[in-house]
Amino acid sequence: MPEDPTPFRFGPADAFTVARGSIIDNQGKEYPLPQSTYDDFARARPRRVTDNYIRTNTTIAETIGPVQSEGDKLWFGKSFYDGEGNSGVGGFGYFDTSERQYHLFVPPELADYSVSAIRVEPDAVWLGIFQSGEYGGAPAGVLRYDRKTQVVHKYELRDAVYGVAISGKRALMPTSSGIAVINGDQVTRYLVDRAIDGRLRVVEATR
Repeated sequence: MPEDPTPFRFGPADAFTVARGSIIDNQGKEYPLPQSTYDDFARARPRRVTDNYIRTNTTIAETIGPVQSEGDKLWFGKSFYDGEGNSGVGGFGYFDTSERQYHLFVPPELADYSVSAIRVEPDAVWLGIFQSGEYGGAPAGVLRYDRKTQVVHKYELRDAVYGVAISGKRALMPTSSGIAVINGDQVTRYLVDRAIDGRLRVVEATR
């Protein structure tokens, strides 16, 4: 994820802007992302607490990651650095411009991870997830959140996910290795390979 992405405008008459991980209206009023408390962190991520992430030496610093607008709402995934005493609780949600309020979702399957990509559909929210630690980012797969049932399905994927597009019943994702396609419960990975004659071709990854 870029450290300082281009400001993203949304809402009626583009009256709101996402910049530097916060939301600002056209009058200059800022709407900071609500932060998890240490108690929230300890409940959601008890295994992290056992790594000496105790109350006195843990800094919670969560920001707005990838975004997508939907009408008067801005959907986003949370991002946080998870190392050297810094941490957070993974989640996603939306900012409602009519209410000027955040609505956050923290499913257990997402608590340990930052979001690298988000795609909001009428029936579901797709999320690429990764662990952002002191040795870099570690891909952690893809989540599909059913907006009606709130059921989360996780797809294992070894590559970093940079975006999600929907084509019919398939989810297509540009990744660190090429392209991944999710169709039903099946995940297929493709990469660009060079043939013996030098031509480039798209092939299915075997490992």
